Amino acid sequence: MKFIGMDAHSRTCTFVVRANNGNILRRARVSTTDSELIRFVRSVKGPKQLAFEEGVMSHWLYLLFKPEVDVLVVCQPQEKKRRQE
Repeated sequence: MKFIGMDAHSRTCTFVVRANNGNILRRARVSTTDSELIRFVRSVKGPKQLAFEEGVMSHWLYLLFKPEVDVLVVCQPQEKKRRQE
């Protein structure tokens, strides 16, 4: 399984691909267009899991990537609360 993390922005998206052992296999920045995003994901061979943060583009990205990956995770990280001492 390859693990793909994506940081999505209106003009470009940044990807990092990791192997099962955690080693970084690839990093890339691509234009935020259907064709460029799909081209990158398809270039990662074998089973793959893609994760990205929920945001204004997440619905479009979900529909775009769902048929292209084995596992798709859209997350909403919680802000860490600081302890008050």
